[in-house]
Amino acid sequence: MPNARNRKAMKKKKEAERAKALEAAKRLKASRKEEAKEAGADSGDSKKTAATSSYQKPLPLEKLQEIIATAHEKLFRRFTPDEHKKLHEKYAAGEPFPHLQLENFLNDDFARLLKDELLHEEFYQKSNDLYDFSQTKDLRNCNQPLISKFKNIVAEFSEDVKAITNAKLETQFDLFGAIYSKTCKLLCHDDRMPGRKIAYIYYLVPEDWGEDDGGALDLFHTEGTGGRNDGNFRPVSVAKSVLPKWNSVIFFEVSRKSFHQVNEILSKKARVSIAGWFYGPTIDSKTEVTLPQPIYLAPSSSQDQPLPSSSSSSSSSSSS
Repeated sequence: MPNARNRKAMKKKKEAERAKALEAAKRLKASRKEEAKEAGADSGDSKKTAATSSYQKPLPLEKLQEIIATAHEKLFRRFTPDEHKKLHEKYAAGEPFPHLQLENFLNDDFARLLKDELLHEEFYQKSNDLYDFSQTKDLRNCNQPLISKFKNIVAEFSEDVKAITNAKLETQFDLFGAIYSKTCKLLCHDDRMPGRKIAYIYYLVPEDWGEDDGGALDLFHTEGTGGRNDGNFRPVSVAKSVLPKWNSVIFFEVSRKSFHQVNEILSKKARVSIAGWFYGPTIDSKTEVTLPQPIYLAPSSSQDQPLPSSSSSSSSSSSS
């Protein structure tokens, strides 16, 4: 009897996995049709076209099923203790403040499918004097299969980040999708909020992203404020520009010196990413500064208008 129950449970599990794979395949097929339709149009919303135009040919259904059924720990780059030590040296030597970019972070097929699933989420336009981009709600509450796998990956990757940065991290982290389309930007800021220790950005940009596309992550030189020895700093000039790269993740220490910005997008390509922060204990409240408004916010007012996801019908007012 126990064996029969186990076989029945396994059969039910496989059927559920196949159903998920079939649903993902349907969404992927629908997005390809929408992409082809938009690519052949002479007019329309260039922002939406840009966000969905970097796909390659859809994966076969069998490959979809394989990816969805694969355990999350087999879908991202793993590191040994010796590699942690070497990466820590690179991270600590980063200028103008500690940072590190890792390439080929996820299984490439998984990354492509993750991007497709992400673009079916609702994005909300966020715009004020500091920033202009589109953002999802908190993806930790998303139950889509590939995004759920990515949540598990981020949680496990936090252990690598802890080993590489020597930061004292807790289990809390944020997870938001973002799209920067043509003319979008994020001006200079330092990311400091209570508990934030390490910021991270995982890039899902087109593989041919280059300097002419804009959207670089600029890291700033800083100097002490007003000649006073109060431990505060202000940005002076760009010390380093890091271009987004397909399937790479960059993370950096959040501190009084961690001033950075996202350069304006210059092309019709879309700078798609998943970003957030790893949190840790606040040791000295004086080192934490509350910004007037956080950079990444969940929709909270009538000014935040949802943008149609790529699974919905296209609209001339869409900017996803």
